[in-house]
Amino acid sequence: MQNGIANKVDRASKFIEIDGVNMHYLEMGTGRPILFLHSIPMSSSIWRGMFAHLSTMGRCIALDLIGCGRSGAPAHCHFTIFDHLHYVQRFIDTLQLKRYVLVLHGFGSLIGFDIAMRNEANCSGLVFYESFIRPVTPDDLSLPYQEHLSALQHESAVSPSRLNIALFMQHLFQQLTLGEAPQDQLLENIETYESAISIDPILEYLRELPSGNGMNQGDHMIGKYYKALSQSSIPKLMFYSLPGFITSIATVMWAKEHIKRIEVMELGEELHLGHVTYSVQMAEMISIWLQGIEQYGG
Repeated sequence: MQNGIANKVDRASKFIEIDGVNMHYLEMGTGRPILFLHSIPMSSSIWRGMFAHLSTMGRCIALDLIGCGRSGAPAHCHFTIFDHLHYVQRFIDTLQLKRYVLVLHGFGSLIGFDIAMRNEANCSGLVFYESFIRPVTPDDLSLPYQEHLSALQHESAVSPSRLNIALFMQHLFQQLTLGEAPQDQLLENIETYESAISIDPILEYLRELPSGNGMNQGDHMIGKYYKALSQSSIPKLMFYSLPGFITSIATVMWAKEHIKRIEVMELGEELHLGHVTYSVQMAEMISIWLQGIEQYGG
């Protein structure tokens, strides 16, 4: 990304207090709100590669979830999915975002889909990549996802005070991409989770990450929204990459057959970080799609 665009995005940094917590977000552009929700252990900075490009299409807002990026952490918080849901919904309400488009990735999709299905009249579009669109079964789990889940849940059993944060983050990021882990993202996330206390959001994420057994909070959340999502008339744009990490080809085919008002687009070769590897291409595809739904009153 060119330095001019990077500086422009950095100047978009803002803070707002939500229920006593100082939450950080990036904001650029005007018009229809386009709210970006990141996965864990990432932050709003993961969207920088496409943020400036899409700010010509609307009011782009990329939020740092509680305990992530530059957002604060509530006192005595366990960082459950429901904690994240509360603060994201309060953020939307406080900024009075109306007829927003949600752009979702990974863990952020659990939050975004739940909010969208409970507020369909206020959501005008869903864009998602590597997201949880249906209940996870053991047959759906890609080999990279299974290895990632097993390795990281093993590491999460280690006492947080004994974790080497830098090595932990490097290992995690390297498992999510086919190439080299993006160094700017890696360094920023190492700084974010530099203490045993601040790594709590990651450890709770690992406990709640859908694992195909139907027993954890992630699985329960998907069970609450997936039928409504498949029948919703909200326009949807789904991205996938090959071989993928969360999203298998079987899931792509299921989406085409079962989800209403969906367009499906392939990005290229990648595991979980296609929105970084193909950020410009993805932004261009979203721009074209947004123009299309605006033309037809979406």
